Amino acid sequence: GADHDVLDDGGAGAEMAEVLFGLAGNTWRLGDLDSAEAFSREELALSRALGAVGLEAQAVNMLGLVAGARADLDTEQARYEESL
Repeated sequence: GADHDVLDDGGAGAEMAEVLFGLAGNTWRLGDLDSAEAFSREELALSRALGAVGLEAQAVNMLGLVAGARADLDTEQARYEESL
């Protein structure tokens, strides 16, 4: 198989987190911020349960993008800092 370092070796759970990230990104691009936030929060919870730090960071980063699209600059900055 392909090399999937970003999956943090979490198997099916990590693959599901990646699917949720893709859904969050697509819905964010379409302007459906509520769905993007929901998918990101689900990915975040799953990533934390897996202990997958890289996946957790990308979920938090997406939450920053959602906050930015809502002009919530304080939350946007906090999420970006948290994702580092």
